[in-house]
Amino acid sequence: MTGQGKQPGAFDGFARGICGTLAAKGVGGAIVHVLDEDQPAGKWVELGKADCPQLAKGDATAPAKLLVDVPSLSGKDEVAVAKLLGKPTAKDKSKYGQKRRYALPGGGNVEITFIGGKADWMEITPGKDAPVPFGPACGQAIGISAAPAFASAATVRWDGVNGIQSVEAFPAGAHVGYWYVKVKTR
Repeated sequence: MTGQGKQPGAFDGFARGICGTLAAKGVGGAIVHVLDEDQPAGKWVELGKADCPQLAKGDATAPAKLLVDVPSLSGKDEVAVAKLLGKPTAKDKSKYGQKRRYALPGGGNVEITFIGGKADWMEITPGKDAPVPFGPACGQAIGISAAPAFASAATVRWDGVNGIQSVEAFPAGAHVGYWYVKVKTR
């Protein structure tokens, strides 16, 4: 790390990013130190530090049961989505396009914004009867089997997987509170 003249704490964010990379590999509870040799004194200086969160034992990296298959919904029109999820339970219009809400097993739902007539933005909420453990493997519950690009105690993110621009999972305690998907439109 080239941090000559940098203040302690200047690389705390970098250290937290390494925690996210470790969590994506199933490693939690580590302490990351970002060090640099201060020249000309030759002493090691700590420029950043992060205490990585513990991951839930087993659950955070165990495969999750499929709740909804996001890749199969992505880019589909309303008729095709209805064939996969059934009739929408609610309809609305936003400035971006038509919004539809569909019920999922276990009391959850998926809200889809159809941009240009295609399923583009999705917010998926698992039901209380179908909780999904929050962690690097939680994408499997929505059809994302790749390792995440980033994982921390606050978010798990996938970028460019299955032709989908981004997928983010957010926690509600030890479980997923919701996923937010952007297929094409930022």
